[in-house]
Amino acid sequence: MSMDKKKFWENKIQTWEKDRYGIGENNSSVEPGASNIAGSSLQFRFEKAAEILKPYVDDKKILDLGCGTGIFFNELQKTNFSHYTGVDLAESAILEAKEKIVGTEKENKCSLFSGNIVKFDFPDCDVVVSLGVLDWLDKDEITELFKKTYPRKFLFSISEKRASITRLIHSIYVYLAYGWKSEGYVPIYYTTDEIIEIAKAVGYKNIKIFRHPRLRFGTFLYSLD
Repeated sequence: MSMDKKKFWENKIQTWEKDRYGIGENNSSVEPGASNIAGSSLQFRFEKAAEILKPYVDDKKILDLGCGTGIFFNELQKTNFSHYTGVDLAESAILEAKEKIVGTEKENKCSLFSGNIVKFDFPDCDVVVSLGVLDWLDKDEITELFKKTYPRKFLFSISEKRASITRLIHSIYVYLAYGWKSEGYVPIYYTTDEIIEIAKAVGYKNIKIFRHPRLRFGTFLYSLD
């Protein structure tokens, strides 16, 4: 029997967010100072992604693929984007996200949907953001994703395949934590060259790379100019 990826994320995403991103008491904001190295790295990823995007998203519509409960929306409020659309495979995460924004000023500036991002029909948007989702896709799926994204601007993060003690520890951890019982469904490490080759094949040029020690083995690939 093949792995039920939707069920996997239904069971994982909300607890994972709270652990890794240090969700605050209001259940919507990312709090500084994580209790573990992985959490600290992912919190920094949120902050840096919003910082990179800021000069490029004035009055732009943003599509967030793999949005979870929509917590990146809060980081984007530091920018002047016009509308945010979040999509996630886990319906439970989208329901929670919708509950958090009902009756708030965010409601008119945010749309949320549950679905498979590779098969999902993209709404009208200018910039596509995906923080970590490519780690869970094979190369054929990544190719389809870039075909759907092009010619929009994008910012994606990956867990980069390069020499790193923390990456080695991470690969061991994910297997022991759940990989052995999820039929090997664990993050895939790609080199930047592998992802850039796919992106260029669909028409992208001048793709930039951003690394930082606080991202550990995480890396941004983006085309925003």
